[in-house]
Amino acid sequence: MRLFLKIRTSYSHCQISEIGGREDVLKMGIGNYNEECRSIVLRYSAEWEKTVKRIGRWIDFENDYKTMDPNFMESIWWVFKSLDDKKLVLTSFT
Repeated sequence: MRLFLKIRTSYSHCQISEIGGREDVLKMGIGNYNEECRSIVLRYSAEWEKTVKRIGRWIDFENDYKTMDPNFMESIWWVFKSLDDKKLVLTSFT
């Protein structure tokens, strides 16, 4: 689900900003591109909260994390590196 949301956010941003690919992102600037993507995520966060509450699922929205938060991403990269150091990551080029 998270991957879908990331793809959807990037797709929404590309439609709004008429970005066609990597070159357009580089022209815009990666920092600017990331900031626009963050704004799209945050634009829909209130709607997401209403939907989750309506279906009866409990989520702590006061102390939540978002996969775009640097601390969260750094922890994921740390875990991935630890697994890779132990040779537990499969590399395949097929």
